[in-house]
Amino acid sequence: MRAQQEDLQVAVEMPGVFESRQAQWGGFTAAIETIQAHDFTEEFSELPTGRCQSPHWGYVVKGKARILYEDHEEVLQAGDVYYLAPGHIPVTEEECLIIEFSPGEE
Repeated sequence: MRAQQEDLQVAVEMPGVFESRQAQWGGFTAAIETIQAHDFTEEFSELPTGRCQSPHWGYVVKGKARILYEDHEEVLQAGDVYYLAPGHIPVTEEECLIIEFSPGEE
């Protein structure tokens, strides 16, 4: 399977902040995401733990983000391959373009 960014359906959108174009493949959600500079602490506060509990694997094509965990933070930037463990909150510091894989439907 394959797709160009424009071929993927917009699955999640926060106008002016976040767009996630996704496909469900092989038990995973494959996503190409565009994210403006934004602290997602408020949005994630609505989750049961106040943090995302889904793991994510990905690649930062463009931009820079801090990933906040309870006991530390990580910085991701263009060219990085990453794994986000459950219990994180993303804070993008500039416009980001990422390619990300997550367990299906989470």
